[in-house]
Amino acid sequence: MRRSILVVSELVLALCVVQTLAAQIRPPAPGTRVRLSTVDAGSKPLIGVVDSVSGGTIVLRVGPEVSTTVTMSEVSHVEVSRGRRRPTWSLTAPIWLPLAAGGLGAAVGYATESDDAFFGRGFAAAVAGTLGGALGLLVGTSLAIGVKTEVWESVPAAASTSRASVAPSLYVAPGSRGVTLGMRAAF
Repeated sequence: MRRSILVVSELVLALCVVQTLAAQIRPPAPGTRVRLSTVDAGSKPLIGVVDSVSGGTIVLRVGPEVSTTVTMSEVSHVEVSRGRRRPTWSLTAPIWLPLAAGGLGAAVGYATESDDAFFGRGFAAAVAGTLGGALGLLVGTSLAIGVKTEVWESVPAAASTSRASVAPSLYVAPGSRGVTLGMRAAF
């Protein structure tokens, strides 16, 4: 009898702890860049910087002079920006793109010129390869400078965190006859 009361009280305590954890999640701080998906499946996500969060509303600055207010009940998914990064392919574009364009230019120059020409196939391949490599270097450098992708991290919604916010864990507590071993899990 005593053990069943202890098990029931542990389960009630675990459920209470799980429910209070959802209230501890802080809304995004002002100045944080966020992407909000609304309940309307057809609408595009709102991307902006958080101006303020009060009550059940969040004010986003989506342009230099444009702000929009969204109620938290309309929000279905929140993502926080972790910054803009350059992908590896664009960082290495000044290396691989001139090689690829130069090789392609040399192959095309060699294939299109005949041996009867004044300078021959080798000269045509060298000229076309050099021009292709120079063009590849120009395009690769502009790609390395211009291409950035934004990395988004998903923020769990307050409604869904109550189910999976606490991983199952073991704990030790004093009991009536020594030490009690228990398990805490979200249901």
